[in-house]
Amino acid sequence: MASFRPRIILEDHPAVLITDTTSAIRNATHLTNSRNCKDLSLISCYVRQKRVDTESAYLGWALRPTQGKRAQ
Repeated sequence: MASFRPRIILEDHPAVLITDTTSAIRNATHLTNSRNCKDLSLISCYVRQKRVDTESAYLGWALRPTQGKRAQ
C-alpha cells in the first residue's frame, strides 16, 4: 500500500507537485525568479518564525503571492 504524500497544486502551475522540502525550495525559487519578485524570503521567514514545514509556508505564499503575507 502506497503511503500518502501531500500534494500542493499552484493556481497557475497545476503540474507542479511539492512532495518534500527540497523540491518545495527548488520550485519556489524557480517560480519566484520567473515572476521577478522577492517573495521567496517570505517562505524562509515564515518557516523560521512559525516552525512549520516548508510545504505549508509555500502553500500560504502560493495562495496570496502579491500581498506579502501568508494565507489566513
